Amino acid sequence: MNETLFSSYVMRLPSNANVSFLVKAPKQPSNLISYHADLLMPPASTLKVVTALAMRLTFTESYTLTTKLEVMGNHVILRFAGDPYLNDDHIAKLLMAYKKQYGAKIKGDLLLDASILDGPQWAQGITWENLSACYSAPSTALTMNQNCVWGRLNSHVPVGKVAKVHLATGQPMTAASTAKVVTEEEYHKMACSLDASLGHQNHYDISGCMVQTEKPISLRFAVQAPESYAKKRLAGLLKDANIKLAGTVKVQKVKPGKVIASHDSPPLREMLKDMLEESNNLTSDLFFKLMGRRYFNQAGNFANGAKAVKAILKERANIDLSSAALADGSGLSRNNRIEARQIMQILEYIYLHDDQLNLISMLPVSGQTGSLQYRPSVADSTLSGRVKAKTGYIYATHNLVGFLETQSGKPLMFVQMVTDYMPADERKDNLSRKDMRINDFEQAIYTDLVKERVSLKQFIKPQIRTRG
Repeated sequence: MNETLFSSYVMRLPSNANVSFLVKAPKQPSNLISYHADLLMPPASTLKVVTALAMRLTFTESYTLTTKLEVMGNHVILRFAGDPYLNDDHIAKLLMAYKKQYGAKIKGDLLLDASILDGPQWAQGITWENLSACYSAPSTALTMNQNCVWGRLNSHVPVGKVAKVHLATGQPMTAASTAKVVTEEEYHKMACSLDASLGHQNHYDISGCMVQTEKPISLRFAVQAPESYAKKRLAGLLKDANIKLAGTVKVQKVKPGKVIASHDSPPLREMLKDMLEESNNLTSDLFFKLMGRRYFNQAGNFANGAKAVKAILKERANIDLSSAALADGSGLSRNNRIEARQIMQILEYIYLHDDQLNLISMLPVSGQTGSLQYRPSVADSTLSGRVKAKTGYIYATHNLVGFLETQSGKPLMFVQMVTDYMPADERKDNLSRKDMRINDFEQAIYTDLVKERVSLKQFIKPQIRTRG
């Protein structure tokens, strides 16, 4: 389909939006649709498909990340492996294994070695307003409880009162609130919002205002200082286990000691499924760094992770991403850029080798699972269950890449990249996604693809609906 024909779909979008779109049947040389497919566009979370393929070309499905508890003289070493799912319970079991073998005292220090990864905890291009959110938790080998702390804001207090903030018991994080509870009329008149500002050493200040609610508001705060958090949390876990520490908890690189206990992460296939289905940013960024470590045999970071991913895909899948800009593995960074054509190469390789990779089954399914379960454009009876794809959203960007099955059972691969989507009326009215023009666009094109109204030989022009 030429660009002139496809533009009738694009007319559903705001005129200032930039669109790159590609549709192809596997093993076929020609594209069914190709629209600005060579533009470098922000991938957002669709970049996780690239990360997933590179991981499967590097590690087996059963690969695990092993956190080890070691002893060296009077010291105990907790050696972190970059496991994104390591939590308090796992570490508590390791400490109890020590207690069973060596008693209830550590005569030296507890040393936390997270040197498997280094460099910045956040990729370049991460904006400051995202840092408090758990979807932007710092990427470091020193990860516990997904570097995220739960809390609640008591916004059900009387109007005019300050909503108090409460955090999960035992978590080494503090928060204070000056946020005021107001009526809905006051809220709109004051044009205020609820804000979380970062303080020192994992402290948050909540300010602004909110409308009174019947129940407390759930909060999730990202850990800002992982070393401080880990040291204090380990001290708490030692106390819970009734283990006396003669020295202190320190974070430092240390030579291997005698392994006395270990904890394995879930196998890679389970971690990848969570990463793709639930769009887990921490997991994908840790994987990105771990590939840098594996490929270059040095501490992994965002810089060597980007080089490693490009090299792995070129050497093992003959996919050239040299023109792409990769800042992280999650797509959260605003600095990422990639072509729809390059993502299509990733999809086709996954499709042709899925007997070995088993990645397609890990993707969200329209109307059924993950980030596609409630996406209104593909959740109706026509499209439900027929689309397996990765979503991607950051400010003004709405992407979707993956696979669909037509009504006659034919497979298609597609890449949708829409950016600079900033209609003033939708922002002003705060519309839900089902009322946005991006929903009209997606529903029209994917319905026509599934019903096989779009082919190389004929094209049915969709009716254009306008909005005031």
